[in-house]
Amino acid sequence: MHLDDLPTPAALVDLDRLESNAKRMAEKALRLGVRLRPHVKTHKCVEAARIQTDLHFGGLTVSTVAEAQAFAAGGFSDITYAVPIAPQKIGDAADLHAEIDNLNLLVDHPDTVRAIEELAVSRSITLPVFLEIDCGGGRSGVDPAGDIAQLLVRRLADSEAIDFRGLLTHAGHAYSARSRSEAYEVACEERNLMTAIAAEVRDLGVEIPEVSVGSTPTVRAIDDLTGVTEARPGNYVFNDVFQTAIGSCDLDDVAFSVLATVISVD
Repeated sequence: MHLDDLPTPAALVDLDRLESNAKRMAEKALRLGVRLRPHVKTHKCVEAARIQTDLHFGGLTVSTVAEAQAFAAGGFSDITYAVPIAPQKIGDAADLHAEIDNLNLLVDHPDTVRAIEELAVSRSITLPVFLEIDCGGGRSGVDPAGDIAQLLVRRLADSEAIDFRGLLTHAGHAYSARSRSEAYEVACEERNLMTAIAAEVRDLGVEIPEVSVGSTPTVRAIDDLTGVTEARPGNYVFNDVFQTAIGSCDLDDVAFSVLATVISVD
């Protein structure tokens, strides 16, 4: 079928560009010495996720329990649910965790920790949990300068119902950057903050297995992730015009477009 034969509007994916974008990010993560756990909310497509996880361990990041369930059904067994979980969803998350190798949860409030512990104890299980840190976006995560951060770290580390996986952040404010240099500054702040907190916590005798960061602008801009173990960019697999505006990619890297028919002109 030729493009001219498609009914419009039609969503188009350039597979060559998608594969090139995925390979470029996978190779950069390897150079940076971090595991790549791509965020798949951009496409919610099992086939695209398989392309993204090539060269890496196969872990994914999702934003809903439904996404986690769908990708688990597609064969993925190590998933991070990268939103502080609502208490009413903990049961469904625990059910899925029992079916796959790993479903990591996020917390940023003592009430959520308590809810996870209560359910885990009731089922005689442990659940893997990250503490989310706010690195400047102000959307979610604990204030790294506040007392609650260290209190929650200690609570998570000491809990017999929780497998404390480490620290996670998302520099969503990188999307406010207007150049690659501005994105680089945000990326450095994200890395420096997270590695400093991890060092402080380790000095308290608490093990931090993972330090997880990432957004497409920050991972594309950064050149050193020493102290970080994992990156979670997502948009890079398709890219968009906004990414070109902030220097994350070139227009020729955009793999998703919409075919439309012009039906009226002045």
